[in-house]
Amino acid sequence: MRRWLVALLSLAPMAALGHGEYEWVRQNPKLSYCCTEHDCRQVVGGEIERIDGGWRVVSTGQVFLDGDLHLHPSPDINMHWCVWPSPTVRCLFVPPAGG
Repeated sequence: MRRWLVALLSLAPMAALGHGEYEWVRQNPKLSYCCTEHDCRQVVGGEIERIDGGWRVVSTGQVFLDGDLHLHPSPDINMHWCVWPSPTVRCLFVPPAGG
């Protein structure tokens, strides 16, 4: 029993990490709908393109028009997205200047 408890307690810090780098999404009540545990990442060049009045996801053809409820400001100079359920982009985060 004691070994089991020690093993369980050693996993507690990992559980606290949650999204790790994307914990800011889950902790914000306005953004928490965007993702599950492992579906947010930085957008790599060429995956998103600027179109007139918004953004288009190249692989799926999804369009996020300026003002879209699923389009949010990025917390840094990079673009990020939450893909859930795959391959659907649920939320797109773009820098204020548009990346």
